[in-house]
Amino acid sequence: MAAVIAEARCRVAERASTHEHEIEQLERQAKKLRAEIDRFAELALEAPADARAVFFAKVGERQKELTAVETRLRTVKTVPAAMDLELRRLEREAHQRLDEARAIMEREPFEARAFMRALFPTGIRATPLTRPEGRGVLLDGVAAAGRAFGIKVGNSASPAGFEPA
Repeated sequence: MAAVIAEARCRVAERASTHEHEIEQLERQAKKLRAEIDRFAELALEAPADARAVFFAKVGERQKELTAVETRLRTVKTVPAAMDLELRRLEREAHQRLDEARAIMEREPFEARAFMRALFPTGIRATPLTRPEGRGVLLDGVAAAGRAFGIKVGNSASPAGFEPA
């Protein structure tokens, strides 16, 4: 589980670093649009009254573009942080659930073994691992979750009709 979350964190970090170029580009575009808005606003003040509408229209167009650029900029900056926060929350929740499962299995070892036999009817293969972050075990097996939880598999619907599952 820790490896999966670490992998997800690496991907979020990679995505954030690839967005650095986009952030720089968006900030340059926003700066250019702000300068154009200021320039058109100054020209509108200096222009004759009947020509001001053209400059104000240009200001409005640039302001719409600037709003879109700033929205994208906020999104690009915020999403990686939000994803990291969610990953930390999921990691904490997964650890809590594993601790709860461990406690239940320690309290009821016979039921826990029976449940594991039902969950993995063909068994589990354990392979020792040595990784840079420490030793571990790779567990490999086919889970029959429906069988372990007492769910019976019946007929399923298909375009051709009902068929046995």
